[in-house]
Amino acid sequence: MPLLEVDSRKRISLGKLISENTHLFEAHLQPNGDILLRPMRAIPEKEAWLYENQEALNRVRKGLAANKTVDLGSFAKYTED
Repeated sequence: MPLLEVDSRKRISLGKLISENTHLFEAHLQPNGDILLRPMRAIPEKEAWLYENQEALNRVRKGLAANKTVDLGSFAKYTED
């Protein structure tokens, strides 16, 4: 494990320790002084309901697994102006 040095602005470059598409982290300072960085993804507020509704999420996952599409017509009436 490499040693990382804090710069004058108290930043640490994670450089090659993380993947290119990881940009958001939840940071935890442990009682022993260790710092835990947990990679996270953000969910838009309008989509959060799906992850809070287990039945709906299961239905979406089941539909995606079936790999079938159905044309339900236009959803324009549900969009905001």
